[in-house]
Amino acid sequence: MKIKVWAEEIARRHLDPDAIRRTYDRYARVYDGIFGPILNPGRRRAVAAAERAPGLRVLEVGVGTGLSLPLYKSSQVVGIDVSDKMLDQARRRVARLGLTHVEDLRVMDAEAMAFPAQSFDSIVLMHVASVVPHPDRLMVEVRRVLKPGGEALVLNHFWTGRGPMSVVERALAPASNTIGFRPLSLDELISVTPLTFVAEERVNLFGYWSLVRFRRD
Repeated sequence: MKIKVWAEEIARRHLDPDAIRRTYDRYARVYDGIFGPILNPGRRRAVAAAERAPGLRVLEVGVGTGLSLPLYKSSQVVGIDVSDKMLDQARRRVARLGLTHVEDLRVMDAEAMAFPAQSFDSIVLMHVASVVPHPDRLMVEVRRVLKPGGEALVLNHFWTGRGPMSVVERALAPASNTIGFRPLSLDELISVTPLTFVAEERVNLFGYWSLVRFRRD
């Protein structure tokens, strides 16, 4: 019961957008070295799932430094992020590697996107669901800009309340704004997502992360 109460308290705790932006501005120069190799298997799997057919238009929410951009092979990709410094790294990567399939990289709030409705065939959200202030608003926007029949691929760590990592998560929760994320359960995400849940696949080291597929019917 105590764990359930704690989880509900964390679910109500909103992150400060300005604090999150500052945190990821600080991460920009070191992000690739810290999170590149360890998260690459899940990154590859998410891109492969998004490219379920050739010629799709894909939105990557929270594109960051663009680590995933070279992995796309058959799609036109638009990337957004709240951190301009992270996007500076992504822009350099695009120019250095000649990634002509990258259509645009923009600073944008994922909870209030400046795209017309039904703009994208697939939407990829890598490690974003637990760093936005309001996951419910995020997923409503995802549905709005996703075409009918399209899929949203959410790659994230989800809190389960079990095992040794739950102790670490509980200890870090009060510092959510400083470290740039808050604990989020898959049940919580599904409950606020106006899309059809399709499947969950465990990825990355020890299966500690999940790739979750949602579809707009």
